[in-house]
Amino acid sequence: MKDFKLMCFAFVLFSGVLYSQTEQQVYNYFKGISKEKGFEKLDSLINMSNKKEDVIYLKALVASNVYDDYEVAILSYEQYLEVISDTLSNSMVYLNLCKNYYKIGQTEKAQQFLKKAEEINPENPYILHELGYMIDEYTPENLEIQYKYYEKALQNAYKFEYSKKDKFLEPMILGNIGFNLYHQKRTEESEAYLLQSVSIKEDKNVFNNLANTYQRLGKYDKALQYYNKTLSIDPKYLYAINGKANTYFRQGDKEMACKFWEEALKSGYEYQDEWNAQYDIENPKTLVEKHCNKK
Repeated sequence: MKDFKLMCFAFVLFSGVLYSQTEQQVYNYFKGISKEKGFEKLDSLINMSNKKEDVIYLKALVASNVYDDYEVAILSYEQYLEVISDTLSNSMVYLNLCKNYYKIGQTEKAQQFLKKAEEINPENPYILHELGYMIDEYTPENLEIQYKYYEKALQNAYKFEYSKKDKFLEPMILGNIGFNLYHQKRTEESEAYLLQSVSIKEDKNVFNNLANTYQRLGKYDKALQYYNKTLSIDPKYLYAINGKANTYFRQGDKEMACKFWEEALKSGYEYQDEWNAQYDIENPKTLVEKHCNKK
């Protein structure tokens, strides 16, 4: 019965009906079983299905999004490409190959597949978003290019039926536009996009970026409010713990600042020098030595 139910989910998923809800149901199914059993089930379904390509694609999605097994995801996507001839479908497979190669640190391979995806379907909002997301050097020129990709992705997300059905795409793009604007020092604009993002879907990263935004604007109580929202989702989110410390310090509360700096360091927070320019923060280890534990 469970296998029949899973096949029904898979059919609905690939026929494009209630995509987000059905996808989550499939993922929840596999979260309840081990990776070994999950792949065994999927391989069995591949052998018994008359639409093998759909189950192969499903295996790739589950490998990546449930089990974090990016190598199996890559192999499954490559297997899918061997049996499918639909060019537009290929563009999404290339996009997913890009994401999975990026996750295992093969950036050059990721870029190659992203370029293939763009060549096939340059108006696809998912591909446009990824073109922006893959830009990770925050020079003024790169930030402007990234912003244009995100803006076009957002425009196109409202244009196509398949993207309008996806309840996660719009808040993701809005959140990343807000993050981009923060790095461009367009802080008030950043706030507006980030607030719009979390009004659709709450997300710890966007909450944390909102907190950073309010800290830069000098709205320290609001900054603490959003760091706490972040930590209510993930109590071990180190950037929010360190962010609280920096906010308390700017409010003049050294005792609370020291408490959270020390908590962040004890929990494994690792500072990067470029964050001084990007976020106007200092190494908490240096700050603890300078301001804390002094009798």
